[in-house]
Amino acid sequence: MPTVYNKKRTSRRPTKTRTGAGSTMPRFETVQVQLASNAYMYLRRAFELGALEGPSIGQMKLHPAVQQLMQAIHHVLAGGELEDRLLKNEGDPAIVEELERRMKQVIEETNLINDEAGFYKAIVAF
Repeated sequence: MPTVYNKKRTSRRPTKTRTGAGSTMPRFETVQVQLASNAYMYLRRAFELGALEGPSIGQMKLHPAVQQLMQAIHHVLAGGELEDRLLKNEGDPAIVEELERRMKQVIEETNLINDEAGFYKAIVAF
């Protein structure tokens, strides 16, 4: 778990904030994460293409198809297997090629940054 930098607390758990008649709700905090520049550009492009959707900031959700894909990734990471074919229809070949190229650049750049630093300084976003 990344370290949360907050001068007021040393705990890693979210603090509780009162919200009404004695109820409490977790207050979430941000952390600083270093991304390779290509990782940032990849994420930004994914957002532009609709990976997240919602009526306004603070009410965003994963696009339903992206949510299904994330569930599949979670199963693979937990030891599950995928079938040979996931897609019902193929997407725009030019955008698919662009995203695949960007992801290749993300991995290459992140590996170079981490190799030069001698530790994991940047992360890969997927």
